Amino acid sequence: MKAALLAGVAVGFFIQLSAQAATGSTGFTIDSLTPLGESPTAPMPAGAAGYWLQSGWVFGTIGTTAGPGLPVRNEFLYASTYPISGLGGPPFGSFDYSLPVTATQPASASMFLHPGSMGVAWETTLPTSSADASWNWSRPFALNAGASITLEGTFTHTSSLGDPPSRTTLQDGPGYHDPWQGPSNTAYMSRVADSQQGASWFSYSLRGQLTTIDPRTGDTVGNPDSTWVPGSGDFEYSLDSFGHASMTIFNRSSEQLFGWLVLGIHADSPVAAIPEPATWMTMLLGVAVLAGLSRRREPARFFA
Repeated sequence: MKAALLAGVAVGFFIQLSAQAATGSTGFTIDSLTPLGESPTAPMPAGAAGYWLQSGWVFGTIGTTAGPGLPVRNEFLYASTYPISGLGGPPFGSFDYSLPVTATQPASASMFLHPGSMGVAWETTLPTSSADASWNWSRPFALNAGASITLEGTFTHTSSLGDPPSRTTLQDGPGYHDPWQGPSNTAYMSRVADSQQGASWFSYSLRGQLTTIDPRTGDTVGNPDSTWVPGSGDFEYSLDSFGHASMTIFNRSSEQLFGWLVLGIHADSPVAAIPEPATWMTMLLGVAVLAGLSRRREPARFFA
């Protein structure tokens, strides 16, 4: 009976663990992007609205934990410390990285940058483990007088645990200008999951900025002779519940302006937790099942 009891506990425990194994991912794929020159001196492609000013900037985080009070893996990824290449070419670069499952880490996380797409993912194999990953990418550009730049793409989020409720935020300002800073304007849109017990979490966002400040110069005042006045007509943008995103930045002035595109994605497994009462009930169910099977195997006894 002791053997059956131990086996039942093991069966119940592993039934619960297998039920808690989960995966999730968040990503973005470019559908179209207005052509920009590779630099101020490089040949301009047909229909170019301007040119990139610098290489893209990226920052990533990735981490896993075996559970509360157990070993943790956390890493911060910069192009200066990791072999992230291609940031001067088409967005977003070229890089693949992962933290695999190990004997002491029953969770994994991964992330990538490819031309035209970026993504992060996680996988947990125990209910007490957790994992997360995120990317932030940005790049400045010069926008010709009277021109506009449009970025269209699709954000995706998937999870074996299902999608938690999420909310979309759309925001742009009428512009900002004071005597100590150059004129600027920003538009922002994001979708963020509500935090729920036992549910995965995600977020993604796209931001555009327009200013008279050339980021190559390091100044904060911008062109003192600029006549551009930031306004609500500087941006058109949309983000629907399916993740389809579009942002257009307009230069409606007669001078060259400067802008930024900023993208962020994040995926996070449920927070690692101590097994709940449901776990122990599943274990007891395993005990009961094996005990019942054991009784059925016992030979029949006859009494005179």
